Amino acid sequence: MADVERIAERVVMIHTGRVLLDRPLDDLRETFCLALVPDVSEESGRRLLQIDGCLNVRQRTDGLHAILQLDPMRGRELVERELGIGNVRCTTIALEDMFVELVGGTS
Repeated sequence: MADVERIAERVVMIHTGRVLLDRPLDDLRETFCLALVPDVSEESGRRLLQIDGCLNVRQRTDGLHAILQLDPMRGRELVERELGIGNVRCTTIALEDMFVELVGGTS
């Protein structure tokens, strides 16, 4: 994936015959983030999925991981406001990590 990130202009992610994303690479870098939510309740997971722009939520040992179509700052603010919690971290996400988060595998 490092080579793809270095030379590609557009990325299409496909899993089991379904297109997950089809975007210019710069758009992926600038407008998507990984939200790391310290809460692992099922209710929080459902609420995250209802947020406009949330593509996927996975329960992990360190909390919930959500892929959001927002920049990290706006993503953190929105998740904290919608869930009524603090300590949410949002970061930019590499292509490989985004794929893993979207399809539910392990990195």
